[in-house]
Amino acid sequence: MTGACRCRITGTHLRTVYLRFAKFESGAEMIAKGVLASLCLFATALGATPSALPPDLAKAAAAYDKAQIEGDRAELNRLLADDYHLVNGSGEIETKLQFVAESSDPAFKLEPFTVQSPIEAVWGDGAVLAGEVRIKGTDHGKTFQAHFRFADIWRKSHGKWQVVFTEVTRLPP
Repeated sequence: MTGACRCRITGTHLRTVYLRFAKFESGAEMIAKGVLASLCLFATALGATPSALPPDLAKAAAAYDKAQIEGDRAELNRLLADDYHLVNGSGEIETKLQFVAESSDPAFKLEPFTVQSPIEAVWGDGAVLAGEVRIKGTDHGKTFQAHFRFADIWRKSHGKWQVVFTEVTRLPP
């Protein structure tokens, strides 16, 4: 298959989103860049095209962002594939069940933030939505701040988009 991966990386194009804070203890910016570059190459091999996000994907991504900030268990369960996995900033692997439980915990609150340097690669039934964020919030009464890169891998199956994998890398403050 041939095609062009649209990996938009700009400092001026910002998109406000919300994400669940994952456990972060280590990571390297170079590794994160390598992972994201590899994802773009993978998307190209699968026939990624330089088009804008499909409207149904944009809608699903916005719903996912909202579900995370609101801790909406039902919506997270709908938007995450049953085989979803997260590799958090500590290198630990979490399942959908673990991620939903942590994200919908009433003692966890995340403030809105803006994705910088977004990367979007879309192909027929898949996409990578990634970027860099600085987040703040509270977890069981303790405030936290973090700076990281993330990549969400989306898959379209049976007419609906779901996140199947997320990778998070902690960056220096």
